[in-house]
Amino acid sequence: MPQNNYHLEIESDPNNLITVEEFVNYFAIDLGIDEDKISGLMLSVTEATTNAIIHANKSDSNKKVEIDAKLEEGNLIVIVKDEGKGFDPSKIPDPTEPENLM
Repeated sequence: MPQNNYHLEIESDPNNLITVEEFVNYFAIDLGIDEDKISGLMLSVTEATTNAIIHANKSDSNKKVEIDAKLEEGNLIVIVKDEGKGFDPSKIPDPTEPENLM
């Protein structure tokens, strides 16, 4: 029987992305996720983790990135947390407006 919650904590070093890939592969298989969906899941989680490492934590290996995955009412929820300073999304210009496309 698969568990419900999965947790991984890594240092903010891009070399740790292989550990993230192994983690995603492990919980995806454990939860019985279709093999044809695992590559998209892998891409999403590694991209979010890369952004957390590089942009939020500035590749500072003293800062951590935490990844939590859980199955809730048939939905997979993956949360990537970093130690960056954050930002207010309401102050970011709309990327779909013509003047912001490039």
